Amino acid sequence: MMRIIPKNTKVRLQFYKGVNITDVILAMIGLGFLALAVSSNLPSKWVISVVILVIFCPLYIPVGDIKLYNAIWYALKFLFAKKTFLKSKHGKANIGTIVPYAGIEDNLIKQKENGFTGVLEIKPIEFNLLSEHKQNYYIDGLFSNILKNVGIFQEFNIVKLDRPIIFDKYISNELTTIQHLIEANENKNLSENEFRARVGVLEDRINIVDKINSEEKIYASSYYIVLHDIDKKSLQDTLNIIKNMLRSNSLEAEQLNNKELALFIKYSYTNQFDEREFDKLSEKDYISKSVADYVNFKTTKVLQDSQQLTHFVITDYPLQVPNAWGQELFDLPNTKVVLKAEPVDRLKAIKRIDGAINELLSQRDIGKASSQIDKETHLSSLQNTLVGLQNENETFFDTSIIITAYDLPKQSTNKKFVRRKLKEMGFKFAEMFGRQIDGYMSGLIAKGNQSKINRGLNSSIIASCFPFVSNAI
Repeated sequence: MMRIIPKNTKVRLQFYKGVNITDVILAMIGLGFLALAVSSNLPSKWVISVVILVIFCPLYIPVGDIKLYNAIWYALKFLFAKKTFLKSKHGKANIGTIVPYAGIEDNLIKQKENGFTGVLEIKPIEFNLLSEHKQNYYIDGLFSNILKNVGIFQEFNIVKLDRPIIFDKYISNELTTIQHLIEANENKNLSENEFRARVGVLEDRINIVDKINSEEKIYASSYYIVLHDIDKKSLQDTLNIIKNMLRSNSLEAEQLNNKELALFIKYSYTNQFDEREFDKLSEKDYISKSVADYVNFKTTKVLQDSQQLTHFVITDYPLQVPNAWGQELFDLPNTKVVLKAEPVDRLKAIKRIDGAINELLSQRDIGKASSQIDKETHLSSLQNTLVGLQNENETFFDTSIIITAYDLPKQSTNKKFVRRKLKEMGFKFAEMFGRQIDGYMSGLIAKGNQSKINRGLNSSIIASCFPFVSNAI
């Protein structure tokens, strides 16, 4: 089954394809300076005119997903921004300046901005082996209804983290088996030769698994539903509703306790640590031990402790997508993926879509045939979204997807891989030139999106992303 992702509901006034009001204002300023130079009595007025043209004309050159004048503006803002933060520093240079967490209590994260965050871990399922009818039920009958329970003062997130598979229980079971063999040998129920042979096999197996457990770790995608709210009771009630809805439909869901929340925060920064270290910590040290020690922002990357981070924010989506269209996107290796969905008041959403439809209708006959077809497609997708809101009781969310790619310092292997895969999947994205600070803060487990890049999506489309798909096979 293919589903239609609605086009952007925030339609900007365009005078021609790709030419917006900012472009026109900038062009008028440039032409004004040019007119003043040409009409002046200066002896070198033609040289000045050429210089003005040389300055203004290149400003419209595309730089990735933005124009040069945008890139210059972001670079200037970045130039004067604070870029380096450490735990060892004091004042504005302290790492706490860019940490949104105040503490962990009652199985919730307390945010500095007078809010709370609860987290449910979701065990992925073999979604692709289900019939289309069952897939549609999980999407439209379950997950879409979960989104309808999200209140207007809440924010709903889906988070994927790469976590190592811990084999401690497996090793413990093997050691128990060896102990049973020792007892059998001592009781003369097992010959010496058989005892040595079987113990030798078990010891070899333990050595192999122990190496995987500590040195050559195997990482797997872990999935979470994260909910933010200003009221603790309202948050816990909604988490319980979501958890019960998932469990009643054979999906394993567990709310993280205080220690698990500390590990969740730590893994949202990095997976280059041993989580067993948290067994020795007291709860008051959870936050300080979970956050980064050192962060340094660059124009196209972030240096965090021993890793290099690059942030991508999705700006446009494929028009047609299948069920579970988010499974490949969220399962990108060596990444953190965060989907943030902030509910929009129903009347405001309808008004916004109405305005976008009217703007598109006024632009319908502007531009080439290809541009007009694009506008018709845009118009049709928004009309379908409006029908869903008015007739099918759907909810509407401002949705952002932030992808953090992790590399070793001075390397960009994973960054290039993520860029290539996003293009293959049909997504357009911002590489956040000069805005890595915004990308970094938007990707943290906190309410809000500093990138200000979002797309209005109805609940059924967000539900159809359904990334909780097992890749075990």
